[in-house]
This record gives sequence, structure tokens and C-alpha cells, in this order.
Amino acid sequence: MHLSNRSKALKSKTDSDLVHNEHREKIEGFDFLRAVFTLVILASHTRLVLLPKLWGMNFISDILYANFVGLAVPCFFQVSLFIFILKSEETGWCYFLKNRLPKLIFLYFFWVTSKILFDILLNLTTSSELKSLSIRGKIEFFVSGGSSPFYFFFSLLFVTTLAAVLVNLFRSVEDSSVRLKLNYGLLIASSGFMLFISMMNLVVGSNFGENQIRLANTILNVAQWDYNPLSFIPYIFTATITVHEFRREQIKRNFLQKLKLYGMLILFLAFTLIDWSLFKDIFHHARVSLVFGSWLLLYLAILSTHKPSKTIRFLSNYSLGIYAFHLFFTHALFSSSFYSSSGLAKTLPGLDIVVEFFVALVGSVALTLAFKRTSGLRRFV
Repeated sequence: MHLSNRSKALKSKTDSDLVHNEHREKIEGFDFLRAVFTLVILASHTRLVLLPKLWGMNFISDILYANFVGLAVPCFFQVSLFIFILKSEETGWCYFLKNRLPKLIFLYFFWVTSKILFDILLNLTTSSELKSLSIRGKIEFFVSGGSSPFYFFFSLLFVTTLAAVLVNLFRSVEDSSVRLKLNYGLLIASSGFMLFISMMNLVVGSNFGENQIRLANTILNVAQWDYNPLSFIPYIFTATITVHEFRREQIKRNFLQKLKLYGMLILFLAFTLIDWSLFKDIFHHARVSLVFGSWLLLYLAILSTHKPSKTIRFLSNYSLGIYAFHLFFTHALFSSSFYSSSGLAKTLPGLDIVVEFFVALVGSVALTLAFKRTSGLRRFV
């Protein structure tokens, strides 16, 4: 009888812990990140962030594009990897192989194929052009998600797979403090490599021979390629470190936490200053400043106690659909013969950009809603 009661108590405690873990995994601050940066990406692709240039304020547009828009994709990676690692540490390979991997593969092929067919339909590309690509061209086309922002799905698939491998490798290290040190070491190494690659354009041509210059330029072009999935490797370790602290309830509103947040802010500002001062191309994702900026926002989202409004929750729930569908407007319809905004631009400079933003937003929301109400399609949004 005593053993039976003890067994029931243990089961009750286990069930309670599971409920507690499920509650903890829903971090409402993530809704703010998803909602805000979904609109930021849409504003970027409809050129809304470039409006200050129409009024002669080029520097403001450059700052918005490089240091605000640039944080959008990294923040999505931070949130996605955080949730994935949090679940994977409990389930091992099971969650990755049965849930995450198939979903990312389906998302990639569905949206990239849809975009290719849509472009062919609008004569933005032809099947013969795709067939004539070289081997290297086909690889780049595949990795870049059809040379579109759908590279996000391939890069997320890449870093998620790598994260799954590392999570299971680190299981053999029983001491959690050693695992934490390993992750910090790998974070420093991967960030240092990104910084080294970014600095190559400062030394190419100075003391290099012709062959060395050619090799260095090749490495530099690959590193600064916007579609390069290697640019997102540091986010694996920032997410893992954050999960470690989250599980041990070390992310609290106290002096040490504030000190860490201020440290991240200083690092973000310092590397941002380096970006603007030294690097010619500041718009690609291979920038260390984005690592610390998005990591800071991840912590702030976890610490947030503000309840998201209905609008924020709505945009968060529809963020994947908006991200995917808006590309059919911004990267196809608005640039095709089916759409012309020249009249609007002449009426009031910038009006065409504002109209494009709202048309893409409303259209994307409507299509996402239609997909969510269709059983065979809701998995893609």
C-alpha cells in the first residue's frame, strides 16, 4: 500500500513537471519577436525602410536596413533553435527525426517549388534557364532556395541538423558546466571565424600574390554571400547557452542578469561600429554584431512579462505564412508586367511603396488564413 501511494505520488509529480515544462516552453515574449520582425522583413522587401532616402536621409535608411532589418532573420533563428534545443535535450533524436526534420524538408520543397512555378508562370524565369545552370549554379540555386529569401528554410534545416548532432554528442558529457564551457568556446570560435572572414577584404591585395588574391576573393565572396548557411552557426551556441540557463532558472531580473544584458548591448554596439568603420559590405548576415544583437533580444523576450495583444498574437501565429506569401508579391507581382506603381509614385513620392506594403500584408494574411482552413495545406503555414 505504501509503495502504491509512493508510486502515485511520483507519477503525479512527473505529470506536474511535464505540465510545468510545457508551460515554460510557451514564452510569450517570442510572440513580440515574431510579429515585429515579420513586419520588418515585409517592410524591407517592399522598400518601406528606404523611404527616408526619398527625403535625402540616406544614412537613416542605411542604419535601418543594416542594423534593424539585419536582426530579423537572426532573431527567427535564435527563437527556433532555442525551442528546438529545449525539446531535443529531453527527447534526443526522436523529436528531430519525427517532427522537425520532415517539417523543414516539406516547407523547403513546397515553397521553393511554388515560387519557381510562379516565376515561370509570370515569365520571370524559364525552365530552360534553370536547366542550363552549371553544377555550381545548381548547388547555389538549391542552397539559396531558388535565389530567394526562401534560403531561410535551407539554412534553418542546416543549422537545426547541426544542432541536433551537437545536442546528442554533448549528452556524453555528464558535467553540465563542461558542456557550457564547450558551447562558449565554440561560440567564440565561430564568431571569431566570421570576424576573420569579414576582415579579409582589408588585406586582400596588400601582400598577396595573384593566386592568393584569387583564393582570398573566393573565400570572401562565399563568406559574404547572403544565402550562406555558415553565417548562422553561432546561433546554435547562443541558443544552447540560453537553454542551459533557462532550465536552471538563471534568467532572472537581477543585477547579474542586467550586467550580462548590458555586456551584450556593448558588444552589439562595438561590433556595429566596426561594421560601419571597416567593412565595405555591411549588409550581409556574416556579421558578429547581429549575433549579439539577436541574442540580447532573445534574453529580453524570455524576461518579458508583458502580455501580447491580440494583434501581436495574430501576427505571430501568421508569421510563417506572411513570410512565405509576401515573397510572391514583393519578388514577383510588384516586379512583373501585371503590376505598375509608376502612377502612384508620380502622385506622391513613396505612396507606391506604402501601397505595396499593405497590399502584400493583406494578401499574405488572406492566403495564410485560407491555407490554415485547408487540412492538406495548414502544415505549410
